[in-house]
This record gives sequence, C-alpha cells and structure tokens, in this order.
Amino acid sequence: MLAGSLLMNKHSVVFIAGSNKSVVEIVYAQLRDEFEKLIMQVSDSIEELQREFTLSYADVLILAFEDLDAAARLSEGLFQASRQKPLKPYRVLALCNKADVKRAYGLYGERLINDYIVYWPLTYDPYRLVLSVRQAVDDLKYNDDAKQLLREVAALKKEQEALQSWIDRARKVPGFEEPESVARQVELDNEVSPLVSIDGKPVSALIPKGPHKQVLVVDDDQFQRSVLRKLLMAEHFELRFAENGVDGLELMRRRQFDLILLDLMMPGMSGLDVMKYLRRHPEMAVAPVIIVSGEHEKEVVVECLKLGASGYVVKPYTRKTLLEKIDKALAAGSGNAS
Repeated sequence: MLAGSLLMNKHSVVFIAGSNKSVVEIVYAQLRDEFEKLIMQVSDSIEELQREFTLSYADVLILAFEDLDAAARLSEGLFQASRQKPLKPYRVLALCNKADVKRAYGLYGERLINDYIVYWPLTYDPYRLVLSVRQAVDDLKYNDDAKQLLREVAALKKEQEALQSWIDRARKVPGFEEPESVARQVELDNEVSPLVSIDGKPVSALIPKGPHKQVLVVDDDQFQRSVLRKLLMAEHFELRFAENGVDGLELMRRRQFDLILLDLMMPGMSGLDVMKYLRRHPEMAVAPVIIVSGEHEKEVVVECLKLGASGYVVKPYTRKTLLEKIDKALAAGSGNAS
C-alpha cells in the first residue's frame, strides 16, 4: 500500500494558489519532500489564478489565502468554468485561520472545497497538510478506479447481451443443433463452443466479430495513460501499456498490435529511439505508429514522420483530433495489409 501511495505522489500534480508569496512558499516547503510535481502561483487576480490552474492539469488545488473570501471566489470561478468546459477531476483544500473554521465548514457544505486545514496560527503538527493532500490524491485514485471498473463491467454486460441475442436468433434457424451438454456454453474469449452448430458449421465461425483493435500505448506518464485508457476503452479498443521504450519493444516482439501510440520524452529509451530501432528492424514494423507528445517543434515532427510515423498528435489534444488520427492510421494500415 505504501509503494502505491508513493507512486501516486510521484505523478500527482499539486497546485498552490495564493496572494501572499511568503505563505505560498511555506506551503511549498512543507510538501516538496512528499510530492515531486508542485506548482506555485501567486497573484492578486482571481482570474489569473483560475486560468493558470485550468492549464496545469493539477490533481489537487491548495487555496493558500489568508482571506477565505478570496479562496471561495477562486473555487466558485473554477466551478462555474467547469460547467462550460469540464475540467479534469481535482480536489480543493483550503487553509484557514482558527477563527474561520465555521466559515470553512460552510464552504465544504457548499461543495466549494473538499477539506480545510487550520493553518493559522501555525500549529505543531506539520504533517496535517501533507496528510490532507495525500488523502485527496488517494480519493481521486479510488474514484477513478471505481469508475473504470463500472465502465468495464457495463461494456462486458453489453457484449454478453449482444452475444446472447445473436444466439437466441441462431436457435430459430433451421438446422441449428445444440447438444444438451453444451447448451449456452460460452468460451472465455466470448466465442460460442464449436460443438454448437448450424448445418454442420460451428456457430463461433458465423458470429460477426466486433472491431476490437489491439492498441499498445507507450508512455511513462501515469496521467496520460489514464486519459488514453478512458478514451480508447470507450471506443472498444483493447489496450496494452508500457512505461518506456524498452518494455514497448518487448511487447511488440511478443504479440501483434493494430496500432501503437508512442510518447517521445521517456527515461532511458525515448520514443525517437524506438522509431529509429523500428526503422532498422522493418520486420517489427507490423502496425502504424502515432506519436502522442508534448513536443511540437517542426523539426521533431518532421523527423518522426521521416522515420515512419503514421501521424503526430500534440498534447494536450482533443478527443476528436486523436480519434481522427487513429481512424486514418488504421484505415491506411488495413489498406497496406490487403
């Protein structure tokens, strides 16, 4: 459990917002040993803080204002903005004065914050803030896992219902034979037992197969992998993940994929190194490769395309842009295969 928490802390982004530089720096100092990705933003402009937080893709927002009204305005502004354009899920923690606890609790009741920490006067407990941030990160992770599990269960249920409907229709076809011993038997791979047949032909050979394309995602960033998992599973792709170029190549050697989504900036073997390796070993280039990277320099894009990439998507991207690139790459790959 400890190792998992430390991993989440490594990848979680914490945004510290306030109008007093000294306060923000004190909060930063308390968190820097626990969290690698900390963003400090000091401004008297609520609009500026709101804009910077929106661009940060942060998991946790710490409202380090000595004035709770300023904290409430920032949280309310983000809430209203999210109604126009949904933001990545995040948690809000507010620092408050001992005399403002009732007001802070009221903000929690209004769902403007998820927790508050009595921060002034400074207490003897330096771990309270760290603990609250860790709990917020854990809460996000558990909620994300639960939602992902529900989506997977719903997708499986939908597939099973479609398969059962097809079987029910098949039973009405003249010549259908279903031995009692294998009635309604379904293999783990969602194929009907070959013992069930119509006119001597296995039903499993007659059931239309869905477009479950095999996609390999090679990216060291946990958040990016999570985003792609949600987006692509909703489109019924089957996914495998690798956190670096070496592991990605190993998966390519062991199985065949329909598409590869490749990040460039990774420790050890970069995405560019992977492309160069595939160029030197054409026998492995069995699937189109789309680069998905924050690198947007023209020279980098051109080099990747020269090395054989089928497309290039710059982070952050829209769902529409990515899916259009994927559809185009898969269509081109199917054409080459035929």
